[in-house]
Amino acid sequence: MNTKIEQQDSKRLLWLEVFRILEVARSKASSEDVLDRCLNARTKDLKSVSQLYKLARLYFELQVRETICSACLEFLEGEGNMSPEDLEKLQHPDPPTKGIFDDMENWQ
Repeated sequence: MNTKIEQQDSKRLLWLEVFRILEVARSKASSEDVLDRCLNARTKDLKSVSQLYKLARLYFELQVRETICSACLEFLEGEGNMSPEDLEKLQHPDPPTKGIFDDMENWQ
């Protein structure tokens, strides 16, 4: 019984995180502020920003996706120092095999 309740709580928290990210992306904040607020105290590093980019690209509507992805790319190309090859893979990945919950559970 606890396992089912824990799973429901986990999914509820993930949905709250999705809605929080959507709200941040719809704000009129600068790219850097959007990125910082979407990461929500997570480390601003290559891995976290790449994961946020993937989530946005795969699961969010166009306007939100563009806002988040452009903020992520700005960081990845600059401070993140991502190689052009890795950037290409990030922007044009293989088709997804999982859902949003699976991806968000792996996001630190």
